[in-house]
Amino acid sequence: MDCKTCEDLLAAYRSAVSLYTNAERSFRGLLGDGFPVALKELKRLKQACRDADDALTEHRRQDHR
Repeated sequence: MDCKTCEDLLAAYRSAVSLYTNAERSFRGLLGDGFPVALKELKRLKQACRDADDALTEHRRQDHR
């Protein structure tokens, strides 16, 4: 990519997706007291993915028409 901002935002997005995917795999089958904490963390990581995607999309929309 020629745009440093795009590269940085894409890296942030990929990192967020990787963290979410790994957490989802780790939390599968989790029961008991840890389940509510795990579910809350998954929701937080999923929102981080959305936020990173939104930031990249908005940047591209504004700066790369």
